[in-house]
Amino acid sequence: TLEPISEKTGCAIISRGVYVQPGRDPGPGEQKLFLLVEGPSEYAVTMAHSEIHRILEETTSSVGVSRAIKSMQTATGKYSVL
Repeated sequence: TLEPISEKTGCAIISRGVYVQPGRDPGPGEQKLFLLVEGPSEYAVTMAHSEIHRILEETTSSVGVSRAIKSMQTATGKYSVL
């Protein structure tokens, strides 16, 4: 997913660190997972940053919507709308 952003903006996007579960602190010598974005100009880095955020928002939104629909389909309750 990051390759098209790199090609479009000319930026190098490198993942660094390790996944740390929510509520847990990184161990000694560890850093939380992050993306390092380096590019030929500040504008290119800003564009890559914006595109990464757009993709994250889009993906998060679609996952949330599909989960909500699935939970509504399987939800049962004692009230019904007439």
